[in-house]
Amino acid sequence: NLSSNAIKEPNWLSFVKYMFYFIPAWTIWADLKDFMNYYFNDDLLQKFYVVFILALLLIYDNNVEFIFESRNALLTTVTAYFLARITLAIMLIFYSIYVFEHRTQMRLYSATLIVTSSCWYFLLLIHSTAGIIVFSAIWLILEQCCFVICYHPWTKKKLGLTHSTALNIEHEDERLSAFFIISIGEFLLGIVSGNALSEGWNTKVAKGIALLIDAFIFLELYSHKDGSIRATHAMRRSVSTALGYIYIHLPLIASLLIVGDAGADLAKLGEPYEEERGVVFFFSAGIFIALCALTIHPLLDKPKDDPKDHLVNRYLRIGFRIPVGGIILGLAWTEWKIVTLIWIDTLLLMLLFVYELFAINPRSFYRANCGQV
Repeated sequence: NLSSNAIKEPNWLSFVKYMFYFIPAWTIWADLKDFMNYYFNDDLLQKFYVVFILALLLIYDNNVEFIFESRNALLTTVTAYFLARITLAIMLIFYSIYVFEHRTQMRLYSATLIVTSSCWYFLLLIHSTAGIIVFSAIWLILEQCCFVICYHPWTKKKLGLTHSTALNIEHEDERLSAFFIISIGEFLLGIVSGNALSEGWNTKVAKGIALLIDAFIFLELYSHKDGSIRATHAMRRSVSTALGYIYIHLPLIASLLIVGDAGADLAKLGEPYEEERGVVFFFSAGIFIALCALTIHPLLDKPKDDPKDHLVNRYLRIGFRIPVGGIILGLAWTEWKIVTLIWIDTLLLMLLFVYELFAINPRSFYRANCGQV
């Protein structure tokens, strides 16, 4: 919903607003995800907690788009976000009574949640768009820093703790991957819902098929990472790589949501498209950001392969993602028809995919199928 609204007036300001709308929603989801990761038992209290958070997200989503035009919408949005975070603090304090091993860490994070979430009400004293954006940027960064500090091993060491929280890596990876797949679904929703591509064979269908191929390629790039046969997962490697793995999903998913919605918008359009140039930039820039994130994503793992296992080293296997993204971004300045532009972008992604398909295969594959390599 946030990404769909962002492309109604596609410009840099709407993109910045979109990110500031998206990050708090992501944060609320991440709070719930992490809490369930640590303390899931599926009792009645947790069921009510989930429903309550979903209700707050519903209120947040229906008001956040209007915070610059309506003070009532701003108050409602801030209150929904405040209640979501303060509820987590209350849950942590309540659970700390019984989970004594994590008591210090839980109460420390609860204290930061109470302070930081309460300070969001200062937004009501700001009346300029720039002021709201600057304050929000500072406070969103501060909130993430509080989370990192509270759960970092350095804090455990300084506080002399013998126990601390630990992620269930399989659970965390499963949730992040599920969110990624939902963002891929955005490519298809826009071109299917309401028979958006019209009847018969036409250019809209051609553009829709191109978007379908794009979605498939992004899913494959995410799945095969850098093609390592054996690797230590980023969340098992170190604290820094674990945090990097979690946070790289934020720009990755946010950008793919934009690509999916912008692509669907372009697919529905006729020609020419002069009035929709902003949508083209959203589409191309989203692909560029996604490919940058998909380059960092596999590099956070630690490969255990022998260099002789592959014909091409890992950096060359995935090293063309950013250049291809840069070319696609550059093509946004061309005057081509939409169908031409989308298919050129898709062909570039297909070339990238085919190259990686062969580059990631180990030497043993070629020995078995093509003789000595």
